[in-house]
Amino acid sequence: MSLQKVNWQPSIAKTQSSAKPVINAAMPNINTKVEKLVDKIFEQLTASCPSIKFWSEREIAVAKQQWILGLAENGIKTINQVRNGMRELRAKDDDFVPSIGKFIGWCKSGNEYAHLGLPSADELAKRVKAFMGYGFELEDQFTFATDLEYWLITDVYRKCKVNRWNDKQFDAGVKETLDAWAGRLSSGESIPERRRQIPKTVKIKVTDEKAMDYLARMRSILRGNKTQNTVTA
Repeated sequence: MSLQKVNWQPSIAKTQSSAKPVINAAMPNINTKVEKLVDKIFEQLTASCPSIKFWSEREIAVAKQQWILGLAENGIKTINQVRNGMRELRAKDDDFVPSIGKFIGWCKSGNEYAHLGLPSADELAKRVKAFMGYGFELEDQFTFATDLEYWLITDVYRKCKVNRWNDKQFDAGVKETLDAWAGRLSSGESIPERRRQIPKTVKIKVTDEKAMDYLARMRSILRGNKTQNTVTA
């Protein structure tokens, strides 16, 4: 009895769900969060990249392995970063799966903090550098867009001045500040009102009566000193 050859191809959903990345000794310990991000990405690739339907289970598993490594090595580990990449992915005009390098570039091109009302790292860096021409002494002359921007700029500026950051440290400090504020805002913390970093000169209102009394006491002291100097001589 001859066996009829069946040209069978599993559905892409089944293929992707069973196509686990091939983990070998050469791969570093990958955060499971990145693996889950890649799983989510590949679940959505069928709509934007129909050509993936013709990939074998083995090809998908190998691709996932490379995407997990690529995202982990380039610091792509948040859902907001991936959203930037997926936005560009949906906008492309072909049916093919982009290279991991191109997708990483898309992830980095957007503002991962936008949903919290925070600026991008580049935007904040430019504003801090603009503020450097004023400093705390002239901060009243600098126009802050919001209370949040005030705290972001003055926080980075203060740390930069105290620690004498170089360019690399400055960029890292900007990112660290944004991450810290993203955490605070995500937890529901409210933005405090701005307050001047260097206290203003305190002005005390003095009545005419007090002013005349003060002058009289000063004259008395001066006359006393003059009399004492005459007697001593």
